[in-house]
Amino acid sequence: MSSSASCSADGGSCALPAKGDSSSRPSADAVGSRVSYADILAAEVQPLDLTSSANPLSELAARPLGDYITPEQGAIVYLVRRPGCALCREDGRQLSHAFARYFPEDGEGSGAAPAAGSHLDAHAAAAAAQRHDPSAAANHKRPAFLVLFKENLSFAPETSEIREFLPSVPSGFPLLHSSRSLYKALGQPKLGLWDMLSFGMLRRYASAKSETGGNLKGEGTVKGAIFVLGTPEQGVLCSYLEEFGRDLDFTPIEDALKKLPGAKKE
Repeated sequence: MSSSASCSADGGSCALPAKGDSSSRPSADAVGSRVSYADILAAEVQPLDLTSSANPLSELAARPLGDYITPEQGAIVYLVRRPGCALCREDGRQLSHAFARYFPEDGEGSGAAPAAGSHLDAHAAAAAAQRHDPSAAANHKRPAFLVLFKENLSFAPETSEIREFLPSVPSGFPLLHSSRSLYKALGQPKLGLWDMLSFGMLRRYASAKSETGGNLKGEGTVKGAIFVLGTPEQGVLCSYLEEFGRDLDFTPIEDALKKLPGAKKE
């Protein structure tokens, strides 16, 4: 996922590049909507039974996303385009690395994400994700890292697409967002033919797949995004829209992470 971003600390909403904005990249031109802090908190999500071996994962009762966010701590909300996508997995790995660097758990040291080839297996990663449940009081000391998926799919009896994604986000907590209200608020921008056939995309996809694996299954045309939420007074610190095939520009994301309460000083 690479993207176009608009970040502020005005306590309201963050605008993604509007159509006609010459500073935005072409694939973000169709996005002109605004997503408010209240919209994000009110989005309906479904927790998943991470202790079960069922495929796909069992879905629990729907709750508002705000139930997983401690207002005094803020959150990162990662809208995944497609869990089987090698690029999404690699972006999740990089995002986890940045999150752990600024908000390390005890024993994480520098906050480095697992290196390629040393990922947890999918079931171990699911168990680790369960421990990161932001609604648990023990996890109220740092921002939530919430990973939202459009679909809960299984393409083989022994696998879950969401569970297979979890080794790429070792600090994250997965939630199903089947209503897709946040994707809709973004205007559901879709990948174009040029996005999928560009040399940059093919080069980056081959590199990412060699490290994270992946497949071509599931809905993968509606783009994902990253939001960094501050305290209610700070509002949405960063909105970052996927731009397929380009490397993530972490400058706006890290600038926002540094503003969150308790961020580790470098």
